[in-house]
Amino acid sequence: MCDECGCRATGPIGELMADHARIIDAAVETRRALDAGDLAAADRHLVTLATQLDGHLRSEECGLFATLRDRGASPLCVDRLAAEHRRLDALLMTALAGVPGWTDAAGELVDLLLAHLDAETADLFPVVLAAFDAGDWARAAAAIRC
Repeated sequence: MCDECGCRATGPIGELMADHARIIDAAVETRRALDAGDLAAADRHLVTLATQLDGHLRSEECGLFATLRDRGASPLCVDRLAAEHRRLDALLMTALAGVPGWTDAAGELVDLLLAHLDAETADLFPVVLAAFDAGDWARAAAAIRC
């Protein structure tokens, strides 16, 4: 994560970036366990990841995405991020179900999740930081933990 734009010091974005750090740690641990063939550990890390992602994804969608839509942001950008959230959730549910192929779903989840978080950190958060006014921040902060 960068420290160049000041995102971490801005209320809701700072909270979401702190979430990102915890989510990345759990994703990396999941990948390590998968690569080592330690399926029990991978499953434990997936449970942790599920707990962390649940509130985080809803917070982004209720707070940032909704505020961006209200400000007239490109629906393609916001819709793409929301679609990635749905894909992440589907992969997570498959991985947690323990069905045949769950390890493939878990690996795809980690890969997509890390790329998604990187895009949010590098692209979305700096744009939001520059674009939101005080009213936008108040609305996003109020909805951030919906």
